[in-house]
Amino acid sequence: MKKKILCIGLGNVGENFSTTRHNYGAMFVRWMQKNSTIFENSEWIESKNYSIATTKPIDSEKEYLISFVIGKTYMNESGILLRSITNYSYFDYQIIFYDDLQKNFGEFQMRMNVDRGARGHNGLRSIIEHAKKLEKFSSQLTIPLFFALGIGRPEENGYGSVPIDKYVLQSFSKSELERIPNLFLTFFSELEKNILQILK
Repeated sequence: MKKKILCIGLGNVGENFSTTRHNYGAMFVRWMQKNSTIFENSEWIESKNYSIATTKPIDSEKEYLISFVIGKTYMNESGILLRSITNYSYFDYQIIFYDDLQKNFGEFQMRMNVDRGARGHNGLRSIIEHAKKLEKFSSQLTIPLFFALGIGRPEENGYGSVPIDKYVLQSFSKSELERIPNLFLTFFSELEKNILQILK
């Protein structure tokens, strides 16, 4: 039986947030869903709290199904999104994609535990709180894996003393947006290596 993998891209709902730094995780998940050279074509199915698209790799030897999810909540309500989707179906693995101030733009990291906590990220805090609560009531639920996409801190990116809350809600610069497609290719390559290793 194919393993089922849930990929949730964190962000804020609304078109005006679509290219902001805080929506980096959602941007990556949307890119994966659209990339027909990697996955079979899929369509978004809409529900109250999220949009979901389920597909599989074009390479038939890769034994997994993958569901892409974009929330219809605001960042600090991301736990509601997790609860809604795990009520809908069981997944063998859950991967949360989010923006990370602690890593420079272009860097990434996958971690498999919550020992380091949310580190000030409201979306992660909400996800972790809900995951731990749900785990107490479901032997099937696993604590999610986390894939951090670096956005860097404002002072390191030439934005001086711009407050963090304003910085993450700003759109990426033109030069950053031009780099993102190639970065996503790199991110996905590393993500799939981790997925295939986990599934062994």
